[in-house]
Formats: sequence, C-alpha cells, structure tokens
Amino acid sequence: MKASIKIMSTGSGHTDSSVMITNGNQKYCFNMGNGIHRQSLGSSHSKPADSDILFLTHLDPSTETDFLNYVLRNKGDLSIIGPNGLTSNLMSYRYFLSKRYKTFCITECSDDESFHLSDGHLSVYPVVIKSSIDNSSSSTSSTSSSSSCSSSSPNVTMKTVESLPFTFNKSFGAIERPSNNNSMKVAIGSSKSFYDWTILRGGIIHSSTGSEFTMSEIEQYASYKLLKEDIKAGTTKISSKQELFQFKPKNSKLIKKFLSDNSDSNYCLDENDNNNNNNKLISSEKEFWCMESRHFRLITRLTKSLRLTNKEKRDMVRKRMNIYLKDPIYGPINSHNVTFPKSQRSSDVICYICHLPDIIGKFSIEKANELGIVGIGRSKLCKGESVFSEKVGRVVTPQEVLSPSTIGPAMIIIACPSIDYLESIINNQQILSYSGNGNPIRSGCIVHMVPEEIFSSKEYCEFVMKFSNEKWQHIILNKSCAYHELIQLSGQLVNGLNKVSPTFYPKLYPPCNSLPLPETISSMPNIQRGRFHQTIIMNPLSPLGHPLFDNSACIENQDIDYTFEMKSPSPPSSPLKSLDLNSTTTTTSTSPTSPSSPSPSSTSSKSIINNKRKSLISSSRNEFIKSQNKLIKSLSDRELEIVFLGTGCSQTSLFRSETCILLNLFDKGSILFDTGGGAYSQLFRKYGDQKTKEILSTLKFIFISHLHADHHQDLQKLLQVRHLAMDEFYIPFEKRSLVILSPPGANLYIRDLEKSFTLYNGNNNNNNGFKGIWKYVQFFNFSNYQQDSIFSQFLKKELGIVKCIAVSVIHSFGAHGIMIESENGWKVSYSGDTSYCSEFVELADNSTIVIHEATFHDCQQDKANQKRHCTFKDAIKAFNQSNSHSTILTHFSQRYPNVKASLPMKDEDDDDFNQNVSYAFDFLTVNIKDLNLLPNALNNLKINEAENEEVEDFDE
Repeated sequence: MKASIKIMSTGSGHTDSSVMITNGNQKYCFNMGNGIHRQSLGSSHSKPADSDILFLTHLDPSTETDFLNYVLRNKGDLSIIGPNGLTSNLMSYRYFLSKRYKTFCITECSDDESFHLSDGHLSVYPVVIKSSIDNSSSSTSSTSSSSSCSSSSPNVTMKTVESLPFTFNKSFGAIERPSNNNSMKVAIGSSKSFYDWTILRGGIIHSSTGSEFTMSEIEQYASYKLLKEDIKAGTTKISSKQELFQFKPKNSKLIKKFLSDNSDSNYCLDENDNNNNNNKLISSEKEFWCMESRHFRLITRLTKSLRLTNKEKRDMVRKRMNIYLKDPIYGPINSHNVTFPKSQRSSDVICYICHLPDIIGKFSIEKANELGIVGIGRSKLCKGESVFSEKVGRVVTPQEVLSPSTIGPAMIIIACPSIDYLESIINNQQILSYSGNGNPIRSGCIVHMVPEEIFSSKEYCEFVMKFSNEKWQHIILNKSCAYHELIQLSGQLVNGLNKVSPTFYPKLYPPCNSLPLPETISSMPNIQRGRFHQTIIMNPLSPLGHPLFDNSACIENQDIDYTFEMKSPSPPSSPLKSLDLNSTTTTTSTSPTSPSSPSPSSTSSKSIINNKRKSLISSSRNEFIKSQNKLIKSLSDRELEIVFLGTGCSQTSLFRSETCILLNLFDKGSILFDTGGGAYSQLFRKYGDQKTKEILSTLKFIFISHLHADHHQDLQKLLQVRHLAMDEFYIPFEKRSLVILSPPGANLYIRDLEKSFTLYNGNNNNNNGFKGIWKYVQFFNFSNYQQDSIFSQFLKKELGIVKCIAVSVIHSFGAHGIMIESENGWKVSYSGDTSYCSEFVELADNSTIVIHEATFHDCQQDKANQKRHCTFKDAIKAFNQSNSHSTILTHFSQRYPNVKASLPMKDEDDDDFNQNVSYAFDFLTVNIKDLNLLPNALNNLKINEAENEEVEDFDE
C-alpha cells in the first residue's frame, strides 16, 4: 500500500519540526509545534487537525505550542502518545479544553514495559531515549532494556511484544453534558445545578480508590458536604430537606470515616500493596485512570510505571478530597493536581519506528487445488493462518500457496533536542538494527529532528552513514532548512501595505536559503534537508525500491508581491477630511459652492444649542490635543513604538494572526499586551532570529487580558525562546525578571506546564538544575497586584511606568482592560475583549493612545452583544468619551480586510467626532513620533470588501 510522509514544518525560522504520516485515509501527526496550523490554512493538502492520532517526541513548547489549536480544530476524539509525564502535561491545559466534549486517550511510553501500537494501517514502536544526565539507576535500566529488545532482528523481536490499539477498546460511555449553562451558576438555582457542576468539574471515574468505595461515591459525598455547607451559608435555595438528602450517598458515614482515617487503621497490606508485585508485567489494557471534567475526558492507559499500590491510592484520594472540599468553586478543579497516579517524571525523549503493513504475496490457485484447499481455508491462508487439508492429510502453511510477501517500508522519527541525548541515540541497538550492519529486512525513510550543531557533529554523521544508501532516505528538519514566507496571502497583504505606507508597514524579514550539508556526509546521495509541504512517497512496489519525492506543493518560489488598487482623487466639491498637524485640530475643507453646506437660514435653535455644546467640548479637547502634540514633539523616536503582531479575533486566519501587541520601549525593554497563538511567529516574521531574541531578552512585562486561548496560547513559546535567548546572551539569572499580570488561571497553567517539560527535569549548571526553570517569572493577578509594592516598583524601575491600572471589562470571567502611564508623560490604554464598557472609558481618560477592540461591523450589533464584543461604532464611542488623543482599532472578525479605508463622517446632531481613528492590520508599526500621521496613512487605499475569508467562530 502506498503511504507518505508530509513535512508539515521544517523547523526553520519560527517553525518547529513536524511531520504527518498518511496511509490511505489514516493520518498520524508527529509533534504539534509553533505555527503548524496557520501555515496549513488555505491549502488543499492535509492539515494537522485531519489527524486523530498525535505522537509527541518530548514535552516542550517546541512540540506542543499549537496543541490548543489542534484540539479546537479537530472534530473527533484524540489519541496522544508520548513520554512519561504526558498525562500531567495535558492536565495543565484543563482550564482551556472547554466545550469540546472530547475524549483524550493517552499512552505514556517508558522503558520498563514493551509494547507497540497498531491499528492495522500503521505499527509504531516507541524507543525510549535516556539523557546522559539521568541518574545511574535509570541508565542501567535503560541499557538492560535496550539490550533485551535488540538481541535479534527487530522484525523478529518486535512481534513478541504486546500489541495495543491507539484508541482504547474499553468503552467509557458518552461524556455527561449538563442540560444548560445555568448549572455553572453555583450560587443560583437548585441544589441539582450545584451538584452537577461540582461533580462534572472535578469528576474522576473508572479509577480505583484502593478501598471498598468507588470514586463516584466519594465525589458524591464531597459534593453533598459542600452543598450542605452552602445551604447553611444561605447561598443556595432548596425547597426541602428531602431535596438535599437525595444527594446523600448510602455509605456517607463510612466514607467520612475513611477520609479521616489517615493512619489507614482499617486496612491491612495486601498483595497489591507490595511494591515488588508491581514489577509483574500486567496487560496495559486491563487498567485505566480516567478524569472526566465538565467538557472533556482524559483516559490514561496505566502501564507498569504508572500503577499505584492500594495504600498509595487511598492516600491520593484523601489528599485530593482535602483540596476538593476547601472551595465549592475552585476546589474540584484544583484537586486535579493530585488526581493522577505517581509518575516519575524523567527527561525521556521518544523516537518512533513505524512499520507499514507487509503486502501479502500472490495466492496460487493451482497449488491450492493440488493441496485440496477450498472455501474458508483459502481465506485463512491469506490471513497467515495454517489449515489442515484432508486431501494430503497434513497442515498446509501459507508459504505453500503464497508467493513471498513484500515487506512494508519503515519510517523512523529521530528526535535529539539536546546534546545530552546524542550518545543514547547513536548507540541505541534498536535503531541501529535497521542499519547496514544490522542486515535490515526493511527500508524506508529516516526523519532527523536534530539541531544543526548536533547533526553536523562527527559522532552523529558517522551514525547516519551506517544506514545503507540503497535502503534509506534521510530527511533533516532543523533551523538550517530554507526559511521563506509560509503564509502567502498574509505576505502579499503586508507587501501591498508597505507600498502604500512604508513608515507604518515596514517590509518583513527576508527569506534565506538552506545551509549546505555537513562536509562529512555531503557526498551521500540519500540525504537532504526537508522542504515545507514536501511529500516523501513510500511505495514498496516501486521498481527502484526507494522513497520518491513529490515537491509540487513546495512554495519557496511563490510570489508574495502585491499592489493595492488606489482610490481616484476626490472631486473638489466633496468634503475632504484632513488632519492639520500645525493647528492640532481636525478640519473639514469644503468648496464655497458645495451643495452640502447648510444655509444659515435653515439652522434651527436646536442646532445652535448643539453647536454651542460641541464648541465647549471641542475647546477643551483642542487644548488636550495641543498638549499631547507638544508632548509627542518633545519625545525621542526611541521612546515608544507599538507593533500590532496580531489583529484578529477568535482564531488565526490567512490574513490576521491572534491578538498580540508589542510595546517596544527600546533601551528600557519591552511589554506585551496578550500573547495569542502565533505571537512568536509574527515576531520572527517581522524581525528575524537575532532581533527577536534581543527583544524577548529585554521583555519585562506581559499583560494577559483574559484566558481565552486566542489571547494567551503562545505564552509558553515566548517564555521558552526568551529563556534560551538569555542563555545565549549570558544574562545573569538575577537580571531575567519578568512580571505577568493576568487572571489567576494563567499562573496555574504555566506552572503546571513548566513542571512537566522534558528538558527541564535534568541537572544543568546554567539553569540551576532546571528546578523551576521560569522561577524568575512572577505572576500577579487582578486581585492582588495593587497591594503588592513589588509589582509597581519593578515597572517603575525597569520600564519607567509610574502607573498601571487594570479594570474589569464586559466579556468573559476575569476579563480586564489596562492603562499604563510613563514617567515621560504618555499614556496607553488597551481594552482587551469587551462590549462597550464605561469603566474602561473612565480608565482611558486623557490617554495618548487608546487601543480598542472592534470585532464586528455596526450592522452586527446583536451578535456583538451576544459575544460581548464591540462594533466599530461602540469602539469609536468609547474613544470619543475618553477624550483621548488617538485610537487604534484592532481584534477584527476574521475576514480580509473587512474594515473600510476611511470611517464615515457623523451626522450633524452627533457628539463631537474627530478623525484620530485608525485601524490595524498585522505588523502595523507606530512610533509615537509618527502618531499624527497614522490616521491618513491608508486613506488612498481601495478595499474590495467582497474578498473575505469566513471562518468558524471559536471565540468562546
């Protein structure tokens, strides 16, 4: 059967290495790194979300930054395979896996249990790679395991290990969905809604407790107890005691006694409490751990390294219930931190050996007739089974009636993220058994996800040369592959805007060619650097017996030049809006004979009153504008530059990335307002590798407005790149401080992820043993930042920010807007996501720049109200009432470009309207010195509103 490897990301530029294996309609994705989804949009080829099976080589932002996008875009349940700690890692995302109603089937691979995964289309053999800095006992275990697996040809040995399905055979039923959203409102409604919400938010099902009670019974008792306390406090209305007691479990008193018996006096050790018994090889399909939340379910197949003794299970349940009962709102979900069996987190990396099915030989009817094989006997022989023939009086084997089978190709995914894994990989006997020295039966393709400094080393080159030229094709994926623009329409848009306004839309970072191969292996004909969207075809029936390349989808030479159509000059008689930079006021020039000019005799008394009122407002505003222009004139061009890295809402598109705004304070450092998916990609596209590192190494403050994924998804990737950049620049640990102001969940999310990352669990002198790799990052939430002087003192000392205030806005739970004020006088306010909000308007009063969301057209007011977003009119109203100098609108619905080039003039009876209103496309770059030029920057641009790209709304 013909199969293929599709290169989804080469690892060059801002991307991380990723491939997809396709066999028929089945697709298997390896790693879900940065930007993988956006660069596949608009393509008729495979997209990452087409795959229901995901393999992770290690746990790191480079392998999982786009995981939330993967969850959002994929329509079905998912199977995820990776190293030890995978379940804990995925649990970190529990706050954001909302409304997907998915089941995640998790398999953790460790070196203490042998199995392979198969669905009939692909067989995958995980190879556990140990770091050289692991402790000696782990190294000994790894060596013995590798030796046992490689004592003979892998094509023989691998057939003896247990075969398990990717998706678990055991049925867990459908996820229980609440009847309506009111079940989330704990303090309102009946006790039933409280009970539903608590159980579903913290539910652990199909998991042994080490006692006579089920997890469901214990959770029911905990929910009943919380509900009882809530009733005493008078925060929940019930009609009768009978309504309360219907939730009381039958064994309530016994469960209470069990939870309080920390001494375990009622339990004696049994065979399952003997740790030595855990060394027995028990079928991985027999025992599962399952957590069911309100919107998703995680099921982990409990392999040997993950199983607990009964005593450990009882201790875990008690500890978990203590957290569960502390808080009726956050207790159940916070208790997840202790809901999974102990996992000895290691720094393991997993390589994967993938076998395509063998092609059965041709069936010989003549021989079957000679041997007297008819009917179902022939079918069994084709399936590899032997049958008894009465005609010849003996057992007939498949080899007697079938020509030799064609061995299916193999694909090997090798990941070596650090030099610490080099020795383990090049000496791994399971991988080496496929080399020329191992007399391999199979041939195919080896994908090397290996940094250039490791791949070009003498040791690794010698390792590569061991694989036969006739049998194996090598593909290299790392930063030395060619870098070019991956998102054609986005590149064309920026290039077109650059021609119209180069001041505000500078050119993006230029492409660069791939580097030459290391000299040692440059003469090998079977090795090359991967190309974006290149396909390697694996056809065992090919006459050459070698993988073939399909480069038809490669886009290195795509044309990203674009020229916008410009407007015709306006007729002399029509009103022309202009900004008079000398007088600091907005003027409207009209022809003396203009028919639109009102006649003095037609002016009503109401208009006179309105004009007087406007005159007073205008006078006050003119004074403010004048003072701000004076301030702007006095500032250096290295005072403040605002870069709109992402201006879209909900999810990324071909034209707009997710929300992220960079405030570059140059010598003082930089600030980020939100870090939506693709933030790092956008930084790289604008600045290139070196400049991006410099900016991130001086990043001092991040504001996360709320916890929708399109406002925080790239946070982990930015923290990783920042950390590596500071390592590269030898920045002392004490000078790496970064403060993050966010809702409370961001802290929990990042800290949980940090603990699970593969590369951060070893011992490294440069990083204080990788214990709390980001411990210099300090989180403040919206309820405590003003009480902590550390926050304000840090901003003033490092960035010259003398005032920073966040206010609650009208959107999701915990959503906030922010205002920052510099010691040099400028003031920037950012709304985040919100409906029109008077509290934010008050906060933004007298701002130099108001950055405001404007998600919907004015004709979509109902939808804006429903989604708690603003229309253009709402955003401009907020700006006008804030009496600010300028506003820049952003966070547009994902259509290109659905914002008119110039905003309409208001009616005569409307409140004062000024023209210091601009809208942002991705990569809009505004230096504060050029602020007065911005409103007219794209005035002559003609927009075709028919060109749009509709996308599914995943905003919530």
